Amino acid sequence: MYRFLVIIAFCLVPPLKSQETNINFDGKRYVLVRSLATWSDAESDCNSKGGHLASIQSTQEANHFNDIAKNRVIWLGAKRSSSGDWNWADDTLWSFTHWNGGEPSNDGGNENCLATSGGSTAVWNDLDCELPLPYLCELGNNYGDL
Repeated sequence: MYRFLVIIAFCLVPPLKSQETNINFDGKRYVLVRSLATWSDAESDCNSKGGHLASIQSTQEANHFNDIAKNRVIWLGAKRSSSGDWNWADDTLWSFTHWNGGEPSNDGGNENCLATSGGSTAVWNDLDCELPLPYLCELGNNYGDL
């Protein structure tokens, strides 16, 4: 009887959703991580996977990942330097921006990390790097074993 109840209970528990979604886009590999992390912890996790927080280079790319993130706020791979310039964590040239109106604002003097703004427009916001958010890792230039 006990085994029967355990089997029934196990069948009633919904399966856990994966905390990570593998994505192939434009010849590159990405992982959307739904676990919450500060910007630095997210970058460290992406490094451990063999990549960096994602650098976004076009409106098409920004829109694609905003759709995959289901319009949630997520960390991307840029940070403001002490001189005030923005730089991608993977050293990609900072040539494309997609800021929300009035951004980057550095509200409160401590918004030094790049995130999506959430919502349907795929625009960017600068936020406090210590906020725990989901994040997007960029892992490489080929699809590999995904």
